[in-house]
Amino acid sequence: MARIRPYVMSIAGFDPSGGAGTLADIKTFEQLKTYGFAVITANTFQSDNEVKRVDWLPISSITEQMAVILDKFPARYFKIGIVKDAEMLEAIKSFVLARQPKAYITWDPVLVASSGFQLFSGNTDVKKLLAGISLITPNADEFKVLFESEKTALELSAQCMIYLKGGHNKQNPGKDVLFFKEKMQSFRPKGERISAKHGSGCILSSALTAHLALGFGTQKAILKSKRYVETALASNQGLLAYHKL
Repeated sequence: MARIRPYVMSIAGFDPSGGAGTLADIKTFEQLKTYGFAVITANTFQSDNEVKRVDWLPISSITEQMAVILDKFPARYFKIGIVKDAEMLEAIKSFVLARQPKAYITWDPVLVASSGFQLFSGNTDVKKLLAGISLITPNADEFKVLFESEKTALELSAQCMIYLKGGHNKQNPGKDVLFFKEKMQSFRPKGERISAKHGSGCILSSALTAHLALGFGTQKAILKSKRYVETALASNQGLLAYHKL
C-alpha cells in the first residue's frame, strides 16, 4: 500500500501563467511527494513577466476555503504567499493556529512583484508580522525592507527561522543565508547553466515547506530544496520552469 503523504497547504495568489503562486506550490508539493491543498488569497492578471492587476479576496472567503479543507484533513504545514497587508496575514495566521496550534507556518513575503507591482501595503513591523511564523523566506530586497540589517535578523532568529534567498544577491548570485537561533550559515549554489525563472522564490519556499513536512531536518531540507530549485532553473531557457526531479 502506498505511504500516506503529508498534507501541505498553500495560501497564496492564483497566477494564470502557472509560474508562481499556488500553481507553482502545488507542482512542487506533488513532485516532492506531499499532498498539496490550495487556498487563494487573490486572483492575479499576469504573464511570466508582467502583472496587470490583482483582485484580492475578502478575508472571510480565504478562511472559508481553509475551513472546508481543515474540517476534514489534518494539515500541519502551511505556506503563505502573497497577502494584501498585515491585517490579512494576521487573520490567516490566527485562523490556522486556532485550528492547528502546532502548525508550522512558512511565509514567503512577496512585497513587490519583479515587474514592480506593489503586492503588500501598510505596516511592516516585522516583530508583529513574525508572530506565529516558523519560517520566513525573503529575497534580498524584502530582507532590507523587513530587517534592515543582519543584526536585526540575528536577534529575531531566536523566535523565527529566517532564510534569505540568494536569487537577488548581486555579489554572490545564488548564495542563501540562514539565520537560526541567533547564528548565521551560508548555502552556496551548485547548479550550472541556470536561467532566471518567474516564481523561483515561490518554488524554493514551497520546497522547503514540503521537505520539512516530510520529516527532514533543517540542514537536509535546505540542501534538498536548493537542489530542487536549481533543477527548475536549469530546466529550460524561458521564464517558466519545468518541474522535475
